[in-house]
Amino acid sequence: MYRPSFIKNVFYRSLGIFFNLSLSGILKRFLNVRFVLLSPKGRLSQFNSYVEGELRLNNFKSLADRSKAPKVFFINPYEIPNNSLLKAYAAHAKFITLDLHSTTGFKKLLRKMFYKVMLALSRDDGFVRLGHAHSGIQYNFVWSACPPILDARAIQYSVNSPEYKSLVSKVDLHKPYCLLAFRDSAYYKAHVNESRNPQSSDSFSFRNPRFEDYIPFVDWLISQGIQVIRVGLKIDPLDFCRDGFYDLSGVGYSSDLDVFLASQCKFMIIGACGYFYQGAIFNKPTLVTHSYSVYFNGSDFSVLLPSKYQRNGVDLTLSETYILGINEPPPKGISLKHPSPAEILAEGVKFVRMLDDPSEIRRCKEKLQRSLLGLDLGIDRLAKDRLSEEWLISNFRLYD
Repeated sequence: MYRPSFIKNVFYRSLGIFFNLSLSGILKRFLNVRFVLLSPKGRLSQFNSYVEGELRLNNFKSLADRSKAPKVFFINPYEIPNNSLLKAYAAHAKFITLDLHSTTGFKKLLRKMFYKVMLALSRDDGFVRLGHAHSGIQYNFVWSACPPILDARAIQYSVNSPEYKSLVSKVDLHKPYCLLAFRDSAYYKAHVNESRNPQSSDSFSFRNPRFEDYIPFVDWLISQGIQVIRVGLKIDPLDFCRDGFYDLSGVGYSSDLDVFLASQCKFMIIGACGYFYQGAIFNKPTLVTHSYSVYFNGSDFSVLLPSKYQRNGVDLTLSETYILGINEPPPKGISLKHPSPAEILAEGVKFVRMLDDPSEIRRCKEKLQRSLLGLDLGIDRLAKDRLSEEWLISNFRLYD
């Protein structure tokens, strides 16, 4: 999260200390409101995970007495990545949008000062708090046990829109379909501010999956009567045609259609991108491929098939991978080896069959947990029960 410079921070932090010692507890108790600062990155993953996670946690903490649930005000400093979601969430919380990326002059100065003051006032348990992604094992219950804030059945879309007509001319939405989204450089170049999102630069394009690696799994899904819709904002269109496959990048992007499809799909296939949270807010089962991190949060039905870091062609252990972090490009000699088409197909088939057989879900999870008993991974945030069985079996030696 962005913080003011050290010199400017002196005034704001002094103000924050005074406020928190004197007024924060009083306001928190008697006004029963919370201000949550959203990410300045302006990306879908941060917006969805911050807002949905905060509201789910708020509901969970107030189960005994809903009248005591605090009113939540989200402060969003820059872009809103999906206006349809903003409208939907506005029924459950208040939003203060500062639009610092487009506001100019004295108005921008005042809004920026307000944001910095709120940053200085923020505390984890205070009247004002920094938002976060609710990631890590301790928050898995938020995405698994807590019901979604938005009712998927209530999400509607205009059947008269050109995007919808184009879609239904090729896809039968009354039959099962899944969504495919993967990291794409065109999205970052067209829609993401690189100064606030260093990972959007070309230096991180090594994380991008290749669509060709998904084709065997896509073909298998279509043979099973499951249609595949590729989604994403401002992405490069694909030179690929199949009956039962539709590339939504070929039509004008609609945030309304985006939310509608995520709310109604059978499951999602996500390749190293924040679109994961578009399904997570509806508790959609998700196969996460090409993850460049060995930990993530999601529903009980989410399965992780990570990429592997290598040094001069030799696989790094998970502890070595964790030390690398995710905020900087890998050092010289370190590369990322993506899952092969065969691995994606094998894990994808098992994932889909698992969804139709709850007993198989329990069996796989119990097997994974038994396999990991007694292992000291040295990674506190590693979600052990999320790693796919295929990946675990073939990469067991990486646990050090």
